[in-house]
Amino acid sequence: MTLWQYYVDHYEPCRLCCAARSTRESYRSIVLRASTFHAKPLAEITLPDACSFLAHVGAELAAATVNKYRRSLLAVAGYAAKQGFLDGSWIDDVPKWTEPKRLPEAWTTTEIEAMVAVARSLPANVNGCLARHFWPALILTLWNTGLRITPTMSIASRNVSLAERSLIARAETQKHKADQWFPLQDSTVAALTAIYRPDTERLFNWPHDRNVRQWPTLTQHFRRIIDAAGLRQPEKPFHKFRASCASYTDALGGDAQQQLGHSSRAVTARYLDPRITRTRRDVLPRLDI
Repeated sequence: MTLWQYYVDHYEPCRLCCAARSTRESYRSIVLRASTFHAKPLAEITLPDACSFLAHVGAELAAATVNKYRRSLLAVAGYAAKQGFLDGSWIDDVPKWTEPKRLPEAWTTTEIEAMVAVARSLPANVNGCLARHFWPALILTLWNTGLRITPTMSIASRNVSLAERSLIARAETQKHKADQWFPLQDSTVAALTAIYRPDTERLFNWPHDRNVRQWPTLTQHFRRIIDAAGLRQPEKPFHKFRASCASYTDALGGDAQQQLGHSSRAVTARYLDPRITRTRRDVLPRLDI
């Protein structure tokens, strides 16, 4: 039995039966690649085999991605060992790749205002909605809530109350599988009023990328707004709003962990931009020079 056969016949049906489709797809991609690299029986896989495969993918992938491969493969190997298909004595010896610890980087309020200004001058339509209304509403909703882009694009019109100045992101669309209620600022309510249609299924009716997890076309259009605003392109432009929301919430004494729906403060700390939170202060004595 190969690693791939074990995964298909045993691991996915038993361990991932309740997992999201994206999780199963990720595991399938990783396990298939590993099984192709080492086309040997599962029982014969050893520590050098695991390390050589991770070194192979590490030549082209970032350290964080290599560690994702490692976690997935060791989860499968550990379960196989538990069931007696594999000698798992080597599993704990597979090393982690060292990941560079980058400073969190958020959009500042000045940058968000610049993007909104560009968005308000856009021509054309977005699925029957004026682009100059659609994009400011989306940008301000991301800023106000700190939601990821997928749950934001999944907000149902019935879960938005402009009268109560609030919206709800449902658990089914969220990574942490929990409903969240958000109060909305005046600017966000005003922007949403221009696009809100109670008879439509979703608040944001983007005509492309339906059922596509990463929303590539939406991202391409947003990058044009970033360029027009004269701002530097980040790796994940929508995700940067989560850092903005968390950083300003924390700086003003709010609960950034609750805002982002994180399980611990340590996770939230990865989103806090020190330029905004001012967690690092100059306390060194002044030199007389």
